[in-house]
Amino acid sequence: MNGSNGSATRSSNSSSATLDRLSRAALRERAKRNPDNLLYWSEAYRNIGGASMLVPPALHAIYADTHPFMVVRKPSQVGVTEFNLNTAAWAADCGYAGRGVVLYLLPTQEMADRISQARMSKAILESPYLRRRAVPEPGIARGPANVQRRTIGPGVIYFCGSEQETQFSGIDADVVILDEFDLMQDEVLSLAQARLRSSRSPRLRVSSTPTISDFGISGLYELSDQQHYELPCPCCGVSQEPTLSESVDWDSFTVVCLQCHAPLDPWLEGRWLPQRSGEPEIHGYQLSRLVLPNPPLREMKLALDGKLPTTRETFHRQDLGQPFTSPESRLTPEVLDSCVEAWQPPAPLKMNVMGIDVGLKLHVVIRGRLRERWYLLEAFTVDSFEELEGCFQCYDIAFCVVDALPETREARRFQEAHPGVVWLAWYTPQGLDVDWSHQHGVVKAPRTFILDETLQRFRDKTYVLPSNVRSIEDGEYYRHLQAPVRTTELDGWGQSLAVYKHRQPDDFAHAEVYATLAAIRAKLSEGWIATFDWGDSGPQFTVLNRSDYSHR
Repeated sequence: MNGSNGSATRSSNSSSATLDRLSRAALRERAKRNPDNLLYWSEAYRNIGGASMLVPPALHAIYADTHPFMVVRKPSQVGVTEFNLNTAAWAADCGYAGRGVVLYLLPTQEMADRISQARMSKAILESPYLRRRAVPEPGIARGPANVQRRTIGPGVIYFCGSEQETQFSGIDADVVILDEFDLMQDEVLSLAQARLRSSRSPRLRVSSTPTISDFGISGLYELSDQQHYELPCPCCGVSQEPTLSESVDWDSFTVVCLQCHAPLDPWLEGRWLPQRSGEPEIHGYQLSRLVLPNPPLREMKLALDGKLPTTRETFHRQDLGQPFTSPESRLTPEVLDSCVEAWQPPAPLKMNVMGIDVGLKLHVVIRGRLRERWYLLEAFTVDSFEELEGCFQCYDIAFCVVDALPETREARRFQEAHPGVVWLAWYTPQGLDVDWSHQHGVVKAPRTFILDETLQRFRDKTYVLPSNVRSIEDGEYYRHLQAPVRTTELDGWGQSLAVYKHRQPDDFAHAEVYATLAAIRAKLSEGWIATFDWGDSGPQFTVLNRSDYSHR
C-alpha cells in the first residue's frame, strides 16, 4: 500500500511494470492523445511521493468504465477514494459533457470538508499540472450553504454533505460521486440522480464499504452485473479469484495460486467477469484486497486470531468488503416462532395498548397484558385515524403511542380526541433514556435504544404471538418484524455507533416499537393518574398520585 494515504495506488518509482519505465513526458503525451481516458489522465497528472501515480491492473476496468451508473463494493483503503478524486479532477479539468460540473457527496459536511481540504488539496499541491489548472490556487472557495467549491480548468467540483438536501439541491452536475454510500440516508440516491438530469452525458459513481445484505451498496450491487476479478497465475496460467480461506499462505503471508501454489502477481493484468448476463442498468464491481498490491495479511491474521480489537462484523466489512449480518442482530424466524402460543386470552384484557406507525397507511398493533406478558391481540392496516375509533373503544385502549411524522397535524387531532391516552412519538438519534413530556403529550425515544428494547421483548418471550402470525396481513407483519438489522457504522469522527437499518419494509416493526412505548407508559402510570385539558398552547397534562387523587 502507498504509505502516504493507505490506498492501493502507488508511485511509479516503486514498480517494475512496463509503465514504470515511461518518462513523465511520455505519460503526458499519452494523456493528451486520449483526453477521454481517465486512467491515462490520472497516471500522467497525479503524483504520489514525487512520482507519477501507478494504478493497479485490478482498478483499470473501473477507471475505463463509461457506463452512466457504476457501483463499487469494497474493503477500506483500496484506492477507490483516489479513483473518486481522480474522476472529479479529470471531469472538471476536461470540461466533461460540456460543463465539467462534479457533485462529490459524502455522508456529512464535516467529512466532505475533510476530503476536500486533506485529500484534494494534497492531490493538487503534489501535481505541478493541477497547481496550474486550479483557480485560484489551490482552487478552493466557499460555495452556498458552506459547501466547498474547487475550480480546476473549466470545471467545478462541489464537496457537499448529504445530510441536508439544501446543501446540493441547486447544483446541476455532469458527474455525481457518492462516497461511503452506506452511511447516507435512503433518499440521497434519488436526490443525487435528479442532479444529473440536465447533463448530456451523466455519470453516477457510488462506492462504499458494505454494511448488511440487500442494503445500500450491497442492494445496488445485487441489481448490477456483479463483476468479480480474476488474477492469472504466472506459473500455470490458471485465472482465479483468490479467497482468504484457500489462497493465502499464512507462513509466508503471500497470496498463492489455488492450483500450483505459486505466488500471484497483482501487477499482472487480470480480468473482470460478470456473474449476471444481459444488459443491466448498473455496472457493479466487487473489490478484494487479495487482488491488489500489498494486502495487509499480517494484520488480517492478527484480527482472525482475535489478537486485534476488532469484531467479525468489522473484519468482514472493512477487510473483506463483504456485508455481514449476525443472527443476533435481527429477529429471525426461529425467534418469532418461539414466541407463538396456541392459547390466547380472550380480548380485551384489563390493560391494552396500541402502537401506530404512520406512512402511506397506518400500521397498527394492539397488545394486551396478562401476568406481565403482552399478547398480540391485533395487527392490521387502515387508511385513516377515523377508522380506528371503533377499535379504540372496543379494546378500551389505556395508552396509545403514535408516530408523530409525517402526519403531525392528523396525529394531533387523534390525540385531541383521546386526551390523556394518546402520545405522539419522535425518534432521537442516540441516548439511553426515554423522555416523556406530560405538558405536551410527547415522548422522545432514542431510536437504537427503543428498538433494542422491543426486539429483546421478543427474544425473552415477553411478547407473545398467535399461532396464525405468519399469515397476519398476508404475511406482512411477520416479514416486517425481520426487517430491522442492528449494525454499526462510523460517525464523522470515526467512532462506532450502533444503528438499525432495514432491508425491506418495516412498518409493523415500528408499530411494535410504539406499542412498547405505550407499554412502558402503562407501567410508569400504575399508581398515578393523568388529568388533561386543551389549553391555548396545546394539550396540557397534569400527573397526580392516584392515592392523593382519591383522597381529595
